[in-house]
Amino acid sequence: MNRNRVCIFIGEGISERYFLPSLLQNQLGFKPLFPKVDHLYTKDGKIFWLLPFPPKSTTPIGGKARLFNIQTYKDCCAMHAGNSHLFGNHLVDYRILIDSDGGSIEKRKKQVARVQRSFKKGGRLVNSCQILFVENEIENWYFAGLTARFPYFKVNEPRVTRLLAERPEQIIEPKDKLASILDFDSRNDAIKLAQVVGEYFDIERAIQRSPSFKAFYKSLAQLI
Repeated sequence: MNRNRVCIFIGEGISERYFLPSLLQNQLGFKPLFPKVDHLYTKDGKIFWLLPFPPKSTTPIGGKARLFNIQTYKDCCAMHAGNSHLFGNHLVDYRILIDSDGGSIEKRKKQVARVQRSFKKGGRLVNSCQILFVENEIENWYFAGLTARFPYFKVNEPRVTRLLAERPEQIIEPKDKLASILDFDSRNDAIKLAQVVGEYFDIERAIQRSPSFKAFYKSLAQLI
């Protein structure tokens, strides 16, 4: 008997939380399960994505501290339990995304171990739990998947061509560099940036240019 799939996605911050839904809807054929509900998405009525953070009513712990906090996974379990009647007979998979911030392999191993310990104490038995890294920051992925056709780039800005030609995972301070070539204040509107990038993001281009995005997308593809 085939079972439905439910993926619970957790990232460090607002950008990750709003980039993935935009990518799911604009590039991968997902739709909101209900109108005006921004944390549940479905495809073909069998695959569901549950995005629990940041909730509207609270100010949760942010950054890596969220991923290391046992309560994060307890809250995810509670949210899943509250919605489980919507999913039918299903398997649960977690995808947890960490910014590497240029950290060494040893540092990344320690971060993975901390997440695993917290998940083991706060989570429940699931089909799979994969911990993946963004190489440096999420904006490095934005550079990997955007082209000069992105309508929010400043007109006649020569840095656009230069930055898009660079190796995206090697761009230092990508948040500031991206902000400098956009026609709106992305530093104070990370949600808008995440959403519009998802609309124009070229997945195949990003796969070719960013090994960490390629690994992330491969992990997504296992569930689609």
